[in-house]
Order: sequence, then structure tokens, then C-alpha cells
Amino acid sequence: MKQIAAFIFCLTLCVLAVAPAAAYAETYKPADTDITVTIDDTLWYVFTRDNIENNPELEEVGGSVEQMRKIFDINDAYIDAFVIGDDGDFLELIVVKKEAGSGVANLSNYSDELVADLAKEISGMQSIDDYSVYQNNGYKFVRLETVSTASDNITYNLCEYFTIVNRYVYSLKFQSVSKFNDEKYAMVKKIVDSVEFDVDETLKEDVERGVSVGKVALWAIVGAIGGGAVGGIIGFAVDRKKKAAKRASEEKAAVLNGVPYAGNDGFVKPEDYVESGGPVKPEGYDEADGFAKPDGRSEE
Repeated sequence: MKQIAAFIFCLTLCVLAVAPAAAYAETYKPADTDITVTIDDTLWYVFTRDNIENNPELEEVGGSVEQMRKIFDINDAYIDAFVIGDDGDFLELIVVKKEAGSGVANLSNYSDELVADLAKEISGMQSIDDYSVYQNNGYKFVRLETVSTASDNITYNLCEYFTIVNRYVYSLKFQSVSKFNDEKYAMVKKIVDSVEFDVDETLKEDVERGVSVGKVALWAIVGAIGGGAVGGIIGFAVDRKKKAAKRASEEKAAVLNGVPYAGNDGFVKPEDYVESGGPVKPEGYDEADGFAKPDGRSEE
């Protein structure tokens, strides 16, 4: 059973981006894709279409094979990975592959200026908060940041990197309920920088490399990237955490005469509490005078 480390501890380890890759990092290349991603699976739960059968970690986080298949199919996703801490903070990665349908074979074949124009156009159409062009290992990505509500009704801070390879849009969606800070950005960068593709160099571009994105209807890329957060496995993990907290709360409920108390005010009632009479009366209490009589006191 994988131990979930405190989130800050995980981030502190991952911020050492300049260090060599962790010895336990795993390389994932989902079937039917041309993408390879390296993720430290000593810190992350990593689920792919290929590894969910008989996976004890899936049960550990409260998911099922059927739920994961649904997540992958609905979102055109091939990897769903997350790291979560004891404080409930988390970072989730969902890798999506969709047909570009744009006439673009490989985005990296286009100029930096044209890719920047694409980022700007998409930002305007989808109310993106921030955007830029990012390059690593010879691949060009459009980076988008925004806040988005997913199908699981959770509002995420989203940091997304997408590119086009072999006529498919590949999107790495990093999402978190809390805002991205330096440590999270370091984790994101480390994973994005690990990405490699099997590029088919024989594919020809159907769109001229110097043509403005506006003249080719954004190459139909907008529809392919979706531009928003998606409901992933973390939704089930969060739901499981809430249910566990509720059960723990119920177990600590007040007990009156050996029976769980469910009073309207929700406060713990002291032993021998009488609902009609109010608080427990101290020994010697006189109802008429409203205070306790000292031992030996005479009414006369």
C-alpha cells in the first residue's frame, strides 16, 4: 500500500528539478499514443488505460475499473495521475489525445510567431487568464492557465500544455483546487520536460506554415483541446475523503444514556441532562430560589 506523503514534503522533493531523475521514476507510454511521460510513482498515483485491471492502488483511492474506463472514454484521456497530501491539497495530471482535424501534422514545424498567435487567439476565445509558448526537447507547446469547473462539479485551477503530433492534439492538463505556487509549477515543469514523442517525419503539412491562424479557423484546434478542466479520479478520492470525515464525525457524536444524541443544537449534553429541565441541577438546588442551598441551611 502506497503511503501518501504530506503534500509540502512531496513538493519540496520535486522542486529539486535540477537533480537527476529519481531512481524510482517510471516512464509511461500508453497504448495507441505516441507520447512518453516520466512520473515519479513513489509520490504519484498513476493510472493508465493499460494498468487499471487488478490494480490495488485504484481500490486504495476509492476508484473502480468501471469508473476509470468512463473517465478515460469521456475525456479521451490515457493517463490520470495525482499526488495528494494529508491536508487534502493535490495536483492532478490528465493526458488527453484527440484528433486535431486541422491539417496540421506537427505543431513544432511552425514558427514561434505562428504558435504564439495561436495561443493568443485561443486565449481570447476561451477566456484564458494567461498563455505563452513553451518549448522542450524540440517540441512546441501552447501553455494556458485558467479557472474551470469540471464535470465532477469541482472548480479547478488549470495549467494546460498542448501540442500537435502526428495529426493529434496531445494535452497535459494539470489541475488543482488551490492556486499554483512555485512548488507546483516546479512539479509541472519536471513532468512536461520529461515528455517525448514518436514523431512521424513522413507526414506532410496540409496548412502552409506561414499562414495566419485566423485564415485557417484556428486549424480546428479549439474544439480538439476543449479548453477546460475535466473530471478525473481525484474527484472520487475527494469524495471518499469527505465520506471518511463524515463517518469519523458520526463516531464522535454525543452519547446520552448510551445512545447517540442527535439534538437540534448539536452540542454534547452532559451526563444526566434532562431535555425539559435544562442543565443538570447541582446537588441541593432549590427550584424556587434558583440557587443551591449550602449544607445545613435552614429555610427559617
